[in-house]
Amino acid sequence: MNASASNSTFGSVAARYRALPRAMRWLVWLAAGLVLYFAVIEPVMITLATYHDRARAAMKNIETFGTPDQADLAAIRDGRKRWGDVLPPTTDQGRVLQAKTAIAAVLSRHNLTRDVALTERSISKLKTTEESRTGVEYWRAPIEVKFSAAPHVAMAVIAELEMIPSVAQIASIRIRRHTDRAEVEVTLVADAWYIKQG
Repeated sequence: MNASASNSTFGSVAARYRALPRAMRWLVWLAAGLVLYFAVIEPVMITLATYHDRARAAMKNIETFGTPDQADLAAIRDGRKRWGDVLPPTTDQGRVLQAKTAIAAVLSRHNLTRDVALTERSISKLKTTEESRTGVEYWRAPIEVKFSAAPHVAMAVIAELEMIPSVAQIASIRIRRHTDRAEVEVTLVADAWYIKQG
């Protein structure tokens, strides 16, 4: 289409527009405004509202999780009071010897000598998401602890073993009553953890 044809088409459209009654001309402008609103302005406003909602949700998460509230701090203090501090894993197996020495000291403090055994079980690698990211391997060295004691002494010993900083966790506890004496036999597994650089 050449320039003169397009000019004549535009001119005929303009002439038709001018020939319309005044109310119809306002109706054309209204229709054009509605098309512009629904085609351009409303999608932009919806997109802006969506981003605004996401930003508000992100800010709420930051406010909620960014700073610990008093309940969280109290829970941490209570956990440390109940279970003691836990030392971070060492880079060698020295933590296993440290844990065994501390466990033996607790048993000795309670004068437990009969039916006492400390046995190192096979060491196994812990599956963590950190390894793929940092190349650090976490290893679990379980120490099986067996002893016999009066029930109240057994509970005190278990509580003290939980408080040993070199013990990462008490993985399992089994308590059986002796049939021939007023004592219980306790078998538990205390874990010492250490790391290796992959």
